[in-house]
Amino acid sequence: MTPAAFDKTVVVTKLSITAPRIEVLAENGDTLAAASAAFYQGLDGQYLVTNWHNLAGINPATGVTMSGSGRLPAGLRIIGRRMFDATWNVPITFEVELRNADDGLFIWKQHPTLGRRVDVAALKLPDGIDVVCANNDIWTSPVIKTPGDEVFVLGYPLNVTGGLNYPLWKRASIASEPSEDLDAIRI
Repeated sequence: MTPAAFDKTVVVTKLSITAPRIEVLAENGDTLAAASAAFYQGLDGQYLVTNWHNLAGINPATGVTMSGSGRLPAGLRIIGRRMFDATWNVPITFEVELRNADDGLFIWKQHPTLGRRVDVAALKLPDGIDVVCANNDIWTSPVIKTPGDEVFVLGYPLNVTGGLNYPLWKRASIASEPSEDLDAIRI
């Protein structure tokens, strides 16, 4: 059987192509961690969106370095897919730095007022990288979600793939009222 990556007759779900696996790299190129991400089309370019702690290497709740060695991330290796011949996808791997070469400051975007308390960050990708973004060509309208509604989470838990660097799709359900701030609830 020909793997889907090489068989142009096999259709792969677009969202699988928009969810790369990332390796968090130390200054010397060692892999500190592996994680999940998504490609996103912003007004000023394409972004990689992932958890803030993946880029900072710091636990957002405690402020403590997550690496057992105490090292902080310096870059990312992004392992994903790209379109070829408008319908076929092929592997793509590239690396990006997490710090500005001039001043050494981190270059991702985070929540403007809450910072690490919102564990999400967006890193602008260099121009010329050909990726498929999760929000391209997807029509959206307001969606009302309630407890018990079905959702799917794409990713690479424990660095496991769905084969050929495709993400695993995990079915889940909304377990609480989406309008409630569970972090503020104290029992």
